[in-house]
Amino acid sequence: MSVNGSGPDASDAAEKFADDLGEKLNNPTGGLTTGVKIVDDKGNDTGKTKPRFILQSHGYYDVKAYVAAGLVFPKDAASFQGLHPKEGLQKLLDLDPSIYQQTQDAMVGVYTSCNEFNKNALPNFRLITLDTKEYSNYAIMQLTGLGEGSFQGMLDILTSDKYATKGSEESDEFKGAAQSASDILLDLSETATVKATKIAAMVKEITTFQVRVENDKKLVDGVVLKFQGDGTPSSGYVSKLNTSLAELRKGVQDAVNTAKEKQAEYDHDDAVATGAIGYIWIPIAGWIAGTTVLITYNNYAKAAWAEYQRQLGIEASKNKEVKALEAVISDVNLLANQNKTMSDQMKKAITALGEIQKVFEQLAVDLGSASSMMGAADKFVRKGLWQRKNMIRSRVNDAVKSWQDALEAATELLNTDGNIKTEGATPDVTPPKID
Repeated sequence: MSVNGSGPDASDAAEKFADDLGEKLNNPTGGLTTGVKIVDDKGNDTGKTKPRFILQSHGYYDVKAYVAAGLVFPKDAASFQGLHPKEGLQKLLDLDPSIYQQTQDAMVGVYTSCNEFNKNALPNFRLITLDTKEYSNYAIMQLTGLGEGSFQGMLDILTSDKYATKGSEESDEFKGAAQSASDILLDLSETATVKATKIAAMVKEITTFQVRVENDKKLVDGVVLKFQGDGTPSSGYVSKLNTSLAELRKGVQDAVNTAKEKQAEYDHDDAVATGAIGYIWIPIAGWIAGTTVLITYNNYAKAAWAEYQRQLGIEASKNKEVKALEAVISDVNLLANQNKTMSDQMKKAITALGEIQKVFEQLAVDLGSASSMMGAADKFVRKGLWQRKNMIRSRVNDAVKSWQDALEAATELLNTDGNIKTEGATPDVTPPKID
């Protein structure tokens, strides 16, 4: 048993305080960033890595691209009927008089959802990234950036030689520095709580849209099933239309597969080009957006689009009725691909947003607890800080490095996001506007 705060029990308590404090400061950014390889312009590994923000690795660009693709579908009944006049689709209507209305409802529904998301929810991704950037910079300043007035500055006072002896914690300077350190941690905790609450509200809004995507998907799947069938011979309307559309669809799929092969070859979830400028090329038909062809490798998307156009051109001599059938079947294929991937990528992005929210929630708890521990300013605080000062300083430095990585990654996403552009399939087509 210890007497008057000395002995093994007191030492154990002091060490526990220091270890607990170090743990609260450890890995504050959680899963906000991941490390990715840096390659040169030829795709060669440079041996270096850089931090990537979680949204960039978990579907944000895909969501943005698919929203853009969704905006190219007809916005209302009149637009749909202008693109797909009934008089050219009599063979299809003979098979199913209701399919025209169902297809119209599916396409207009996707446009409506994407348009509302583009206006009301998509900006939240950027706001959450801005909040992360803002907090990262603030944490760096509070931990070390303010010099003598920072948390590290207070630790320098609390771990100075004059506080190496028993009873020295009773001085006004020690108690004042401990309180200042406590206040800094409490401020960071309260700010993290505000961020977490704000992010939670934005995540809820985005999740509401995800539910709409799922509802759209059910409607789209019903239409696609009628057109494409269930995989058995002659089960879908397309197989019942005695045309050469099967060859055309194979050509389109070959072009899609070509684009996907290029994506696998230059997958930006694994590597990012040095000094690359963010750029997504989104043809008006939308399907190529799904390949996530980003940054340096834009030419592969254009090559795939050229192949797609070539395949469509093979059947250019067909009569008006067949062309009308080609158009609606092609659009249904695009609709199927766009909507399935939109649903999948939205789930990934929402998972990433939830991770950001959890990071700030955990920060609020950990730093709040650390603030209370520092505010005690008793003999265990003094002794623990003195005995484990190198470990605690190391944890502070590691925390600052983590926030610097988060700041860099969030800034890169914001800069890249600002450079994203869309293009129409031809110069005379105005591309959808992405806010």
